[in-house]
Amino acid sequence: MSLAVWREDRYKTVLQHYEKSKTLGSIWQEVFRDDYPARARPFGFTGIQELEVISQELNLDSGKSLLDLGCGTGGPGLYISEKICAALTGVDVVAEALEVAAKNALQFRLAIKPVFLHGSATEVPLPDRSMQSAMSIDCFWMILDKCKALKELSRVLVPDARFVFTTWLPPYIGIDALLATGGLSLVRHTTVPHWKERQLEIYRLILEHKDRLADEMGPEATAALVDEANHAPFQLSTSPRCLVVAQKSK
Repeated sequence: MSLAVWREDRYKTVLQHYEKSKTLGSIWQEVFRDDYPARARPFGFTGIQELEVISQELNLDSGKSLLDLGCGTGGPGLYISEKICAALTGVDVVAEALEVAAKNALQFRLAIKPVFLHGSATEVPLPDRSMQSAMSIDCFWMILDKCKALKELSRVLVPDARFVFTTWLPPYIGIDALLATGGLSLVRHTTVPHWKERQLEIYRLILEHKDRLADEMGPEATAALVDEANHAPFQLSTSPRCLVVAQKSK
């Protein structure tokens, strides 16, 4: 696996140029078909059905606050915020992605204007107990210090708040024990249906269309996509993509 995988901002150039590529969006659309949330245009491997499940699992009343950790260009958080009328705050390490997220917000009918902040999972720029729920799509695996990130997340959440996220869980990660380091308890975790075939097909199409992607997004962004498409499949047999529902202790 390339060392670039372990950089938390490894997708910086991808997120910077994501909106320029019609090809990348069409790849996701081809694979997810009717389950593709077109307005959200997610970079992660999430679909409409999964976002609906996350909306329910957050167990959040209308008007309450929702943190999207590693929000990227904002789509999934905006989708859920519109769905449940939440007050969305997105946080990401890539400042350029947040500019795109603010533009993407205009495509959603939001009861409360979203806020997008530059920060990391281990340094969330929010006060203690300021968030009533949290979500994250496919970025938890990239966080180097997961224990510190969970403690930081717990700091900004109110008691009993839920954290619902998707990630890949290799066998050496005991999710119950890991969550406990941050004062969170596991409610449930499930393997996402059809995750592997979808992910492998997206990788195949990225490699097939890499020249077109390079024309649209530039060589650096395309190299990050190609690197993942070449190396990640070897890990998928032991690291299923899961949806995890956790809750902060009182």
